[in-house]
Amino acid sequence: MGLLTSIIGWQFSFKVVSFALFSLTALTFLSLVEKDDSTSKNHQKLTKLYANSIRLLFNPKILSLLLAGFTLFVGFLGMVTFLTYRLIAPPFNFSSGEVCWISFAGITALIAPFAGNLSKKIGTYKIIFSSLLVCLLSFQLMGWFESITLTALGLLLLFLGVYTFQLILFILVGQNVPKESIGSASSLYILFCGPTPINWKAG
Repeated sequence: MGLLTSIIGWQFSFKVVSFALFSLTALTFLSLVEKDDSTSKNHQKLTKLYANSIRLLFNPKILSLLLAGFTLFVGFLGMVTFLTYRLIAPPFNFSSGEVCWISFAGITALIAPFAGNLSKKIGTYKIIFSSLLVCLLSFQLMGWFESITLTALGLLLLFLGVYTFQLILFILVGQNVPKESIGSASSLYILFCGPTPINWKAG
């Protein structure tokens, strides 16, 4: 979006992205439409699903995990937002396109699918605490230094730490809920911690 804005302006960029999202939504809907009349026999009332989700929130372990994810996600969004304002101001004076190129450091989020297997070898909580330390280090690099290299490295480490932490947290939540509550737990996770690029079978 940043690169597109630098080329054709934000107004036309929004129209292009809106059209792209609409097209993808339509394709997704068409791909999910069932081709036959078969229906699931496991439908539950909406009120029962909400009640199940609320019950999970009264589980201290589940609630503590969700709050940990929520805190990290809010801190992550805050830091990324702060970084944008920092980069467009002196001494950087970046354009939207240049800010977008720095943001490509977020490619480290691709490490997430491998964190599950890594946690089996090293240990779940060691991975979690290491991820938090990586996040703290990234904040220092982005907040205290005026080097583009260190800023990009800080953003790279931030995405690496956050997405590794969120994956392990996602797995922990799934391990601590009954099998029949997996769907409710997944919804709560997305509500508290934002979207995640993996599914419940990860790790």
